Amino acid sequence: MVLEKLAPSLKGMTLEGELAFRGTYRWSPADHGGACGIELRNGTLRSEPLRLLASGLNFKVDLPDLPLLETDPMQKLSCKELKVRGFVFNNIEAEFLLDNRRAFVLESLGLDWCGGSVFTYSLAFAPGDRNIQATIYFDGLNISQIIAQSGLTAAEGDGTIFGRMPLTVGRDGIVLRPGFFYSVPGETRNIRFADLKNMLAAISPGSPQYNKLDLAVEALKDFNYDWIRVDFRNEGDKLVLVSRFNGRPANLLPFTYDDKTGGLIRREGARANFQGIMLELNSSLPLNQLLKFNTQMQK
Repeated sequence: MVLEKLAPSLKGMTLEGELAFRGTYRWSPADHGGACGIELRNGTLRSEPLRLLASGLNFKVDLPDLPLLETDPMQKLSCKELKVRGFVFNNIEAEFLLDNRRAFVLESLGLDWCGGSVFTYSLAFAPGDRNIQATIYFDGLNISQIIAQSGLTAAEGDGTIFGRMPLTVGRDGIVLRPGFFYSVPGETRNIRFADLKNMLAAISPGSPQYNKLDLAVEALKDFNYDWIRVDFRNEGDKLVLVSRFNGRPANLLPFTYDDKTGGLIRREGARANFQGIMLELNSSLPLNQLLKFNTQMQK
């Protein structure tokens, strides 16, 4: 089914699967009314513009009191796997209803991602509402899998993080508000970043800022951390990330104290043993992909 034929804004989107419809309606001099239901089984939704692929879709809605567009609670939607621009989500389960205000009420939403779970609480989308504020919660996500799916760099490690992501859904699409991720304090874990050298490219070698970031990049090649916290916020077309790692490098590092700068610098042959250190990385990611997604959301 080419969905663009139903609505021009769904350009490039197709739907496959088993679609069933049933309904009854009665007319009489006194009244009229009826009921209907629609069900999708084993569906596949594709969108080239959104780089989206949803497989294993199952969907069921019953309208028991036509012509009123209302449903009973706990209408079902599920999706086995959803791929969106490099991100992979599994086992999506949602319950929803349509109420007498013609509002769509998302009663619950849960899914699996990066070895953990993602969920949110009840949300209502009513005609005329311009902005809906929501908070997405994250529980026990594998931090190295998140880093890999986000495209930052390759990473290894079995540490998990938790967090919350406030956002607004409205005429501007999806807008991220300040949020955070954190690990369980006092639970020492290991993380290994494959390559963060690209973060040094825009900084002058030998400057204090370069030396500090050079130390952080070297330490995070193999780092035992006691806690991690990542704060993020949206600034225009960029996602600003402030990442803090508290712990110690697993290996000796080629750095030594420099009297002239009053800081640590890389020196060949040096072997520094850090018993404890807190590293902070400030970075930003372009939100071009999200902005493109928002354009489709607005349509």
